[in-house]
Amino acid sequence: MTDVKLLDLPINELKRQLATSNDLGEVMRFFFNHFAENRSFIEASHRIQVPEALREGIRPLIAKYWPKQTFVGEWAVAEVTLLGLVHGTILLDSNTAVVLWAPSLSLGVVALPNIEAGEIVYARISIIKANATRQ
Repeated sequence: MTDVKLLDLPINELKRQLATSNDLGEVMRFFFNHFAENRSFIEASHRIQVPEALREGIRPLIAKYWPKQTFVGEWAVAEVTLLGLVHGTILLDSNTAVVLWAPSLSLGVVALPNIEAGEIVYARISIIKANATRQ
């Protein structure tokens, strides 16, 4: 486990990758390498109720990309308020998905391992409010 101070973590790079990268696996690897194994990040994480926008954004992704999975809906998510990052897991009927979400960007990634195929499938979470208007 690494020990980099919370404010020294590369949060801007992670958010840039969330917004622009086409390789969502690389985004998740960056998160795990720089954040998930960091003691200060783990200590700053506090359990939260799942934000409704995130819950509603995930449901159609599970149905579209993993139709054989039943959405059980047991969530274990935490937030690092200072960094504006939500992370955690979602329990499905036969698997566990990992979620990473930046509320300020309304963007994130959900990852679901396909153990039989030996791969991880990724989907981008992009939540735009129905009444949002662009200037």
